[in-house]
Amino acid sequence: MCCATGVCGPSVKKELIQTTAIQRHVNADGENIIIRRNLTQNPDAFVRNHQGEL
Repeated sequence: MCCATGVCGPSVKKELIQTTAIQRHVNADGENIIIRRNLTQNPDAFVRNHQGEL
């Protein structure tokens, strides 16, 4: 992905909109926090992830 949002190209994927809505809903209460990462913008998060845990 070429940008932090993952919204690249001529159309926006429905799944990206749903994922963003779910993330905002979960993060709204401040009790649980979801952080989205992508390989282009956050490669270090993938390098230090040994067991699929971010």
